[in-house]
Amino acid sequence: MKRLVAWFSVFSVFLMLVACGDKSSSVYSGFKKTESGAYMNFYTVNKDGQQPRLNDEVTFEMAQFFNDSMLFSTAGDKPLESELKPGDFVGDISDALLAMHVGDSARLVVQSDSVFFNVMQMEVPEEYMGKPIYYDIKLLSIKPLEVIAAEKKAVLDSLRMTENEYLMAFQADPKNTFTESGQVGQNGRLRQI
Repeated sequence: MKRLVAWFSVFSVFLMLVACGDKSSSVYSGFKKTESGAYMNFYTVNKDGQQPRLNDEVTFEMAQFFNDSMLFSTAGDKPLESELKPGDFVGDISDALLAMHVGDSARLVVQSDSVFFNVMQMEVPEEYMGKPIYYDIKLLSIKPLEVIAAEKKAVLDSLRMTENEYLMAFQADPKNTFTESGQVGQNGRLRQI
């Protein structure tokens, strides 16, 4: 009897483990759910490569598939460049890119309903309803937020210098006087610059 109870206990634990399953398993055969919520199947993994963060600029190649048809591809064209923002829905392209390293390539699967409702903001066509759409993605490069901010600052500083040089020419001319509103006075009359 004790053996029967022990066997039943072991069997119960085994059933609970099987029932709970692996959290990384997927409703899509062959795809694993990443921490970011994307269902992906990696072709190439570059663990030593840099990973993007939100607000970094990413450059990537992408192709979109439905059933056996390619709907969109950047192959042969300029790769896509985008500032990485929070996704339109959990598991979208942004979530996939957050799970990748530079040099990684992977296939992402999402429900077409999510793409039509959240991204395109339209009703799902009947032939797409409840069916998956696949994206093949390759992460080519990352420009960190700090580099983007430094580049923007450099552009603004350059524009300020150019504006100051332009205004200095007016200020150097004794005929011109500046008012609080930024207007230039000449010979007693005001004119807008």
